[in-house]
Amino acid sequence: MKATALLLSLLCSIFLQAFSQNSNFNGTYTSGQVSLLLKENNPGVFSGHVASAEGTFNLQANANGNNISGSYVYYGQSIPFTGALSNNQLTLNSEGQTFVFTKQATQQYNQNNQANTYQNNTQNNNALQTIEQWGISYQTPSGWTTQAVDGIIYFVSADQKLIMILMPNEESKSLADLKYAAQQGLTDQSVQLSTKGEITNFGNDGIATALQGVFNGRQALGYVVGRLSPYQIGATVLGVCETADYNNSFQQQVESFARNIRFSQPVRATTSTGAVADWGAYMKGRKLSYLKSDTGFYMEINIYLCSDGSFAYKDNSGGFGNGASIVADSKYTGRWQAYGNGNSGTLVLNFNDGSKSTYNTELRNDKLYLNGKQYFRVNNDYCN
Repeated sequence: MKATALLLSLLCSIFLQAFSQNSNFNGTYTSGQVSLLLKENNPGVFSGHVASAEGTFNLQANANGNNISGSYVYYGQSIPFTGALSNNQLTLNSEGQTFVFTKQATQQYNQNNQANTYQNNTQNNNALQTIEQWGISYQTPSGWTTQAVDGIIYFVSADQKLIMILMPNEESKSLADLKYAAQQGLTDQSVQLSTKGEITNFGNDGIATALQGVFNGRQALGYVVGRLSPYQIGATVLGVCETADYNNSFQQQVESFARNIRFSQPVRATTSTGAVADWGAYMKGRKLSYLKSDTGFYMEINIYLCSDGSFAYKDNSGGFGNGASIVADSKYTGRWQAYGNGNSGTLVLNFNDGSKSTYNTELRNDKLYLNGKQYFRVNNDYCN
């Protein structure tokens, strides 16, 4: 519950995105053998790529309401497009052709790839969602959408008037710590939220209080609940909205959400000493890149390890699977596993065509090696 400049600026960006239809464009779309990825970097400003049998091509776009326009780079040539979003169908027009894409539902959260990750989907409201890195399980309110960015999960009501935010709390170790943090409020250039009334106990492991003030230049009311966990990482739940939209029902919804949170032992990718605690957690949701350039020969290999256990393999040095798209070609996709002890382990790629590749993995001096070759473990721009 500690107020930081990062958190405050994040809350402002959340507020802008939640009340803007532009963020509805975030996500992955498919149309036959073509897939499209859109990520909102700033309000109304998107980046992403188009992937097909010919390769993957970066794009830039701007959105206004349900309309979008931009261009993608096709082997050095900028190709413009325009389009419109209706429900889950995105219709694009480019070079006299019309393409209809369908938005794909995703229900994954990956802490390792959060910096620019937006998930715009309605979760299964009857199921607990678990963030293993935090050891926190939660249930999305019925009809609300959920998104994740920069280590925080936030939820937006169906009418887009209410926002609820879930944050991990590793700093507070006692109820006194929680109360002190709440008393500090949230204060920054565009956010001034302070406690309104008494700070009360919330069950045996938490505190709760109402908030009031200014949020992104608008009069706002809120409610915050902080809970301690027996497994080190507690939870903070913050609900906020414009003053006119606040009522007791919203407060009760925040309390119900916080009360239903379940704690468990966090699954850490690395220990406090830097050793790998869980190779599966360390690899999950990451892209492994191998780069080499000498004597005029360039090699680039990317292995995309998705959080759902699937993977995609791309060898740029030898072509994109001889022109095959990793979206569709079984020779370059499959299921992955990673296991081991300490800083030595094994990565297994089981391809959908029945073949298998096995790598000896090692973390040495904070660098990752596969079969003795250094790979860069970076953000995954293909899947979560």
